[in-house]
Amino acid sequence: MARVTQTGNTFVYAFGHGAVPEIRISGTAETHTVFKLVASFPRAGWTQVRFVNGATSYVLFHYFNLGNYVRNYDGASEESGLLVFQNGHKLSARLCNTGQGLEDGSDLASLPIDPEDRSNDIINDAERHH
Repeated sequence: MARVTQTGNTFVYAFGHGAVPEIRISGTAETHTVFKLVASFPRAGWTQVRFVNGATSYVLFHYFNLGNYVRNYDGASEESGLLVFQNGHKLSARLCNTGQGLEDGSDLASLPIDPEDRSNDIINDAERHH
């Protein structure tokens, strides 16, 4: 399970199973350690929240494609997951079907726009999984 929560100005990313997460990283907009990128089109879109820890970036994402509405939404898909990059190279991609993992109280609007657009990685990994 991946989860992003917010307390005040601090966003916390946690990944893992059980009570103790395998990975836990926190960041604030002020320290430039957490960013967001949201894109929405008429029938598709994605959200990415990227946490930075040194040379490693953890990109939590949610992608949706509504498919072809003329053909009863044939091809519709929705994926969430985690991409891990180090020095710009993808190390890992984990996909799940449990939603984005953003707590209802998270205020993505307060985060700076991510200069690293990972949409190609997100869409390619999500489409390959579907």
